[in-house]
Amino acid sequence: MPKLTMTEHQWVSRLVGGCVSKLRLVALTCTWWMTGHTASHALVALDAHEERFDSSARDIGRGPPQLTRTQCEAKQHAVWVEVNVSRPGQAPRQVVGCIRYFPSQRVAPGQPILFFFHGDRVEPGGLADGSLAQQMAQAQRIEQRSGMPTISVARPGVYGSTVLNHRRERRTHEEVAVTSAAIDQIKARYGFDRISLAGQSGGAYLALAMVVSGRTDIDTVAASGAPAAVRVRASLLRSNPTSDISTGQDWRNVYDPMDHIADARPDARRKVYLIANRQDRRIPYASVVDFVNAAARGNLPVVLLDGATGGGKDHHNHSRLSQRVIRWHRMGLGEELIARQVAEGAE
Repeated sequence: MPKLTMTEHQWVSRLVGGCVSKLRLVALTCTWWMTGHTASHALVALDAHEERFDSSARDIGRGPPQLTRTQCEAKQHAVWVEVNVSRPGQAPRQVVGCIRYFPSQRVAPGQPILFFFHGDRVEPGGLADGSLAQQMAQAQRIEQRSGMPTISVARPGVYGSTVLNHRRERRTHEEVAVTSAAIDQIKARYGFDRISLAGQSGGAYLALAMVVSGRTDIDTVAASGAPAAVRVRASLLRSNPTSDISTGQDWRNVYDPMDHIADARPDARRKVYLIANRQDRRIPYASVVDFVNAAARGNLPVVLLDGATGGGKDHHNHSRLSQRVIRWHRMGLGEELIARQVAEGAE
C-alpha cells in the first residue's frame, strides 16, 4: 500500500472525524426524541456536553449573565420560567429567566422521579463540579444512592441558571416561586406525575418550601441540614438580627417555611423526613426541633431523623444520607429502622 502523504493523512482524519460527528448527532437526536423533546433541540452543538459554568466568584457576587428565552431554550436541559411573586406589603414582582437541570440516565417519561436540590454555593470554590458533564455525573451518583431516576436542579443564579442573584436572593419568595415553576415545566416536558424531593442545606430548605407552599404532587421528602425555621436559626446564631443573617434580606422578603406550615395541603401519601445533627454548627438543632413541633401542631407530620454522624468539620453536610433515606423509604423500611440507619450512618 503506498505511503500516505501528510495532506492525505489530514484528509482521512477529517473524513473519519466527520463520520463520527454524524453518528454522535444521530445518537443525540434519538436521545432527545425519546425524552419527549422536539426535533429542533437535537441540533444543539456536538460539544454541548462539555459546557462549563463559571467556577469563579463572578456569578455569585455580581449575579449570573442573563439569557433571553431563545438563548435559554437553545441550551441543553433548560426551562424558561415566568412567575409573578407576591410578598407581604409589597406590589407583585415579575421574575423571568432560565433554570438548568441535569437528568440521570434512567430519567424517562412517566417514571417515578427524584428532584434533588444542592446546597448554597457562596463560599470560595463553592461552584465545584462546574461543567455540564460533571453535573450529569453527579445526578447519576444520586440515582445510584437513592435508587430513583434523578433530576438535579441548578438553583437560581448558579450552574447556568439565571433569574436571581444566588448570594443575595436565596431564601426569598422569588426563589421558592421560581423553583416551583421550574418543577412544573420539567414535569410537563417529561410527563411526570408524582415526585419525590431531596436536598441538603439551602436545597433542603427548598424541598421543605415546596411542601408548605401547597404543592399536591409530592410523595417523599428527605431534607438534611435544612434552615427550616429561618428566623429562629438567625436568633440562635446572632442576637436580635434585623435581617436575614445569610443574605442581608429584609425579613419581609424572606420566605420562612415555619411561617407557611398552615399552607401545606393534607396528603396521606406524603412522607417528610428531616435529618438533623445536634452538633451542626450552621443549623442549630433547636431551630429544627421548633419547626418539627410547629409542623405537628399544624397537622403536617414530619419525621425527625436524629443523630446523624460526620457531616464534615461543621457536622452539617448529610447530602448522601438524604439520598439514601429516599431509597430506604422506597424499600419499605419503617420509620424506626430508617432512624437507626441514619443514626449509624457516617458521611
